[in-house]
Amino acid sequence: MYKKMKNLFIVCILMGLFLTLLPNPFIAAEEVETYKIGFVNHLTGDLALYGESKRNGIELGVQKINEAGGINGKPVEVIYEDDRGEAAGAVTAARKLIDSDEVPAIIGSGASSCTLAMLPLAKEANVLVVSPASTHPSLREYTETYFGMMPTDEVQGRYLANFAHKKGIDDVALMVINNDYGLGNLDTFSEHFEGNIVGSEVFNSGRTDYRSELLKIRSKNPKAIFLIAYAKEGGIILKQSREMGIEVPVYGDATLSTEAVLDTAGEGARNFYALVPGDPESPEYKEFSANFQEEYGTKPTIWSDFAHDAFMLIAKGIEEEGYSADGIRNYLRHVEGYRGVSGIKTFDEAGIVTAAYSFYSAEDGEFVYWDWEE
Repeated sequence: MYKKMKNLFIVCILMGLFLTLLPNPFIAAEEVETYKIGFVNHLTGDLALYGESKRNGIELGVQKINEAGGINGKPVEVIYEDDRGEAAGAVTAARKLIDSDEVPAIIGSGASSCTLAMLPLAKEANVLVVSPASTHPSLREYTETYFGMMPTDEVQGRYLANFAHKKGIDDVALMVINNDYGLGNLDTFSEHFEGNIVGSEVFNSGRTDYRSELLKIRSKNPKAIFLIAYAKEGGIILKQSREMGIEVPVYGDATLSTEAVLDTAGEGARNFYALVPGDPESPEYKEFSANFQEEYGTKPTIWSDFAHDAFMLIAKGIEEEGYSADGIRNYLRHVEGYRGVSGIKTFDEAGIVTAAYSFYSAEDGEFVYWDWEE
């Protein structure tokens, strides 16, 4: 009996020594000197406009929190990684943030293809991905890993289709970029639009001439064109369409509500209207915009505000529930009516925000709110 008790005592001692060598998840957060959050987005290439705008919006939040003493007395840092607008680049960046930087959350990419590429890795490592702008419907499948600050494509496509119906636009043509984002909006618009789609042109990005697609659209005599594109292509398409004598209204998706489109289009931006998510007329956004202009000498571009809110919500999750994916997730699941600079945020059961849209018209080189229901 004595021998058995002695052996049991030795086993307990050895187990205790073994456990002390393991990382303790309950004290890890207390030991870190800086709270780190990851960021993966387009910082180079044709889509760098969007990634830079998000980074600048986030940095305003970082400054605000750290100047006020940090999160629970500790500074916060965002580690920025470039995905180059490519899914493979997003995976490489996410792996570095997870394995080397050990972040509990990543502010995800703008392109849905990049965010979707990261999610299996993040799910395996129990790291959250919060995207300011990804919108593909399949993101809803990652309810334990993903939170989205923008409604998914089916919401935007349905909104555009309903808008066309309410405005009495019967015959429309569609021009959409050939990727998950463009095709998803095309499918949803086509499903919900009650009028006639006289033509649908799908184009590849990276080109400088879209006259062949525009010739086909012009031959159909649509009453309006609905354009789903990125800023560079969108500006070129607007410019070339007007040069070819196409003067019908052009209604663009949310990615086109940036002044870079107007700069490229020039006079071609006449009779152009872009969808804008969030609430740029709110006091919160106006204050954010003023601070942004003071800091960077330019107006915030699309998704600066959404990225800012993504960061602020993650930071609030760390403050309230601890420096871990589980803690941040628990906080975000209970967010309801959060008044951010990009509008009021409430996450649905899939972790995607519900949001409203507005239209803005291009006037004299800038976007102006358009109350189309007047």
